[in-house]
Amino acid sequence: MEHLNFSAPSKIEGEKLPQQSSQEFFTSHGFNLAEVDAKQLEVLNAWHLQTSTDTGSGLVFMPDPDSFRHKTFLLASLWPQKKDGSVNWLLAKGAGAELALQGEVLNRETHEFHREIRSHADFEVYACDTNDVGELAWEAVSEDSTQAIEVFKLLELYPETFTKGMKDLPKDLMRSTAETVRYDGTSYLIPQLELLFLDKWQAPESAVYREREADHLLIARKFNLNHQLLHEYLDRFVIEWRKEYITSEQIRGYHEELDRILEEACNLPESVA
Repeated sequence: MEHLNFSAPSKIEGEKLPQQSSQEFFTSHGFNLAEVDAKQLEVLNAWHLQTSTDTGSGLVFMPDPDSFRHKTFLLASLWPQKKDGSVNWLLAKGAGAELALQGEVLNRETHEFHREIRSHADFEVYACDTNDVGELAWEAVSEDSTQAIEVFKLLELYPETFTKGMKDLPKDLMRSTAETVRYDGTSYLIPQLELLFLDKWQAPESAVYREREADHLLIARKFNLNHQLLHEYLDRFVIEWRKEYITSEQIRGYHEELDRILEEACNLPESVA
């Protein structure tokens, strides 16, 4: 239990081993994530740091597919996304988009599409209980977040009313429209795809630069998004709070750009080697 690693068991050359689920990974190292003590949290934090990549300007939490799978599972296990049957928080931005792209979003129409898992710098937690003062928070109000914060240290926490790219959201909108994703045998909660798309468009990744296709393009390529709802959300949560300092021509430009992006997404190939 002192050291965790991703080393695969020995195998016969040419044999393809089944992928070990994240649940199996932690169980095989002696962890019951429903009951972890202070020493185990220290071990998990050390493993998290060892499996992150230091870019010189900060850590990339999830530089490869295994670290993405295991750390996403670890976060949601230490800090459950549901509490007493209600939504507790949502996994958003890059990690939330990756879950949508790699997993199955329930009750959503999709197009044939595949991309390899990309690296992700950190976790953004949306619609959680924070002291909402209109700014990014680093500590949640709820005590059930303590263990996750002890392991990952830096989690970007946002309340229900704003995100990295949107403002003035109705208090219960994100929780009431949350999507369920099945990935690696586990269910996760992410923002409604239309909200996730707009947020990723307005606040693209900065720590991990996407040389080719941005996350919002990939979301629009895989899913049959509600275009009317996208334009409505664009007006309410992106344009409205900017109206004091943008022109009517710029407002029209936002909507034209949205239509252009949705058209561009349709032309992306089904897969990239």
